[in-house]
Amino acid sequence: MKITFPALSLFYKYVYRVNDRRVKDAPPWDKYSPLLDEPYGEGKAKVFDLFFAPPEKRKKILLILVHGGYYIRGRHRDSYPFAVSFLEEGFDVASVEYRVGGKGVGTREKIGDVAEFLRFLFSSLERLGLGDEEKFFISGDSAGGHLALINAEGACDPGIGIDLDGVRLDGALLNCPSYDFAAYRDQKELSRGMKKRMLGKDYKEKGSLERLSPRTYIASLSVPVFVSTCKNDFLREGVLRLYGDLDRFGKEYVRVDIDEDDKKVAHVHNVIYPDLPASVKVNRAMMDFMTK
Repeated sequence: MKITFPALSLFYKYVYRVNDRRVKDAPPWDKYSPLLDEPYGEGKAKVFDLFFAPPEKRKKILLILVHGGYYIRGRHRDSYPFAVSFLEEGFDVASVEYRVGGKGVGTREKIGDVAEFLRFLFSSLERLGLGDEEKFFISGDSAGGHLALINAEGACDPGIGIDLDGVRLDGALLNCPSYDFAAYRDQKELSRGMKKRMLGKDYKEKGSLERLSPRTYIASLSVPVFVSTCKNDFLREGVLRLYGDLDRFGKEYVRVDIDEDDKKVAHVHNVIYPDLPASVKVNRAMMDFMTK
C-alpha cells in the first residue's frame, strides 16, 4: 500500500481531533507557569511553549521537545500530555514549533528552524527564567528525532555547517527516530508525491539527501544519546541501523527496545499514549538518562 499525501492529510485531521481532546483533558497548563506561543523568530510557525516543573520538584533540567509528523504535519502543542509526565517529575519542558510546509520550506529549513530556536534559547536564558546551571537535553520523535539528532551533531561539530554558536547540549533523546534520511529515496511504500513533499525538490538525488541525514554525521556526536523503539515501530529498521552505527563508533548510548504485540505499543507510543505501561517504562528510562 502506497503512502500518499492526501491519505496522510486525512490521517492527520483525525490525529489532530484526538490530540485536541487529549490536550483538553490534561491538567491545567497554568499549573506549570507556562510561556505559550513565545516567538523565537519571524513568522507564526516560529514559536515555542515553555513549562516549569513545580518549584518543590524542580531539577533544573530542561527537556526540549521537537515533534514529528512525516516532515509535513505535526504541532508543538500536541506534546503537552507527554510533557506532563516529565513536569510532574521535576523536569522543565520546552516544546518547539517549526515550519512544516510552505513554498521553499524543505528539510534544510526545518533543521535551521530548530537551530534558530536553540540559538534564541541560549541567548535568552535569564529572560526566560533559566540559568547557566540548568542542564539541556534535546528530544525528538519520528521526523522530530531527525531534527533533534542532526542539531545535536551540529552542536558537537561546527564543521557540519549548522549555526549553533553558543549552544550547549548535555544529551539527545530519540523516540522511534527518522535516522537514515537518504534511504527514503528508494522506499517503495512512499508515493512519488510523498517523497517530493517529505524529502524536498531534490528527492531523487541521494547525495543531497545524505547531506541532510543524521546518519552522515553520527561520528561527530560527542554527547550521550538515548534511543527507543519497539516491535511495532515502522521505522524500526532505521533505528537498528542507528544502534549499529553507535556501536561501530563507540558512542555512549542507552537503548530501550519494547517487545510487545499490543497495537497501541507502536511508533512513538510513549508520546501518543504516555500512560501505557510500556510507555511509562520508556519515559521513566528517559528521566533516568537525564539524571544519571
